[in-house]
Amino acid sequence: MTIICGRGQMHYQTILSIIIVSVAVAWSVSGIQSALVFEHLFAAALLLVCFGPIVFRALRQDVDLFHPINIIPIVFYLHYGIGFYLYLYRSSHLVGIEKINDKYVLLGLVLANLGIVLFNVAYWLVDRAMITKSEFLSGTWFASKEKRLRLLLIIGPIVFLGLNLLLWFVSGGVPIFIEKYYEDARSEVMFGKGYIMMISLSIVPFTVLLLNMYWQRSSTATRITRYAAAVMVAATIILLLMNLERGYLVFFIIFLFISHHYMKRHIGFKKLVLVFLVVLLIALAGGYMRTIQWDETEWTVPNVVILQTFPEFDLYVGVLEKIPDNVDIQMGKTLIPLFTIPIPRSIFPNKDDYKTAGVLSKELFGYEFIRVGVRISLLGELYMNFHIAGIIIGMCIFGGMAAVVSKYFYPDKPNPLKVTAYSLTIMGLASLIAGDIVTVMLWYVQIMLPLILMNSFALLTNTVFPRNVKANS
Repeated sequence: MTIICGRGQMHYQTILSIIIVSVAVAWSVSGIQSALVFEHLFAAALLLVCFGPIVFRALRQDVDLFHPINIIPIVFYLHYGIGFYLYLYRSSHLVGIEKINDKYVLLGLVLANLGIVLFNVAYWLVDRAMITKSEFLSGTWFASKEKRLRLLLIIGPIVFLGLNLLLWFVSGGVPIFIEKYYEDARSEVMFGKGYIMMISLSIVPFTVLLLNMYWQRSSTATRITRYAAAVMVAATIILLLMNLERGYLVFFIIFLFISHHYMKRHIGFKKLVLVFLVVLLIALAGGYMRTIQWDETEWTVPNVVILQTFPEFDLYVGVLEKIPDNVDIQMGKTLIPLFTIPIPRSIFPNKDDYKTAGVLSKELFGYEFIRVGVRISLLGELYMNFHIAGIIIGMCIFGGMAAVVSKYFYPDKPNPLKVTAYSLTIMGLASLIAGDIVTVMLWYVQIMLPLILMNSFALLTNTVFPRNVKANS
């Protein structure tokens, strides 16, 4: 019996051969130790479960790698598959990296396989349940006239420079020039002054939306508009660098690639790999700068690269080992800060008593040198709160969320507003895989809020983005 896959056929004998080869490879690289054999076997199974459906779809039709059903399994494998192999190296070669009992590493891989299977099943069920394709965010009112777009591109850097000057004033200087900023000054900013930082960081969605509007009419745009768009992008990157916002800078670059993918030209697999390597390099460079600030150990560049590349797997299996023996199952307590963090301390001074999974895990593992918290991955937080039942139910919900994003946000046409909203949303969804849930959800609200406000302003005033202009005019 065969499975028809369009341009090719996948025989069951081939799948069996893959399994046999995986077992043989696992046996050979593990030194014939039974625990490591099964670890490598389930790691190979995770690769098959994550990428198998993508390959099957690619054999039938063109595959959009940024679609939720494709990008989520890819990111999932990076954290739990590649993360597993990097954990093996870290625990064997780097000083100070704790080795986890093999049975918990194996349990982590088994639960990872279960989780991605449940994600795919839930996605399929919810996607089939939503029969009608949504027209959400598909209007054409956002298509501004070029002179108004050019005006926004010119005044944007000026406005956000002013906001950042205010941020630097309350921070005591420009973050990139403040010694031990992550230990001292940034913490002071977050106490009562974080709202200014939040407003200044709204430059990211603002720039992405304006750039998408520019790309829609780039073939007819004047030279001034092109220069203004370039200046807006450059200003955003420079301000993020000066504020040591490594995460926002990485996300901004990813937003630009996703937006270009839908507004101009689809990015193929080879270019996607190149994009991934560029983003990873930027993230690691920022990570190295941060590491040498909070850790006095003489780290070499290669060791920092290994240390900071998908470390969530280490913490994830660490959680499996420590819960419930060292820490009680939280029963949803790490989700309470979703409602307490936005409240000012002047109103709710005890809000730090309610800890996110990242903060709780920092204390659990004794990582006092880390300023805020650590990421134990989505599976780790689900297990911390509701044990294995949390992973089963949580991954089903996660799959349903991906289906909803696909149905309501996925841009079938080069619509600037929808492409911007989708870029922000799909990255928020993918970021949940690393954790923690509260931090990612608050980040998503923070980065979507400027887009919502701009949307509301346009609907109310009908001046900046006139409705009567057609999308392709």
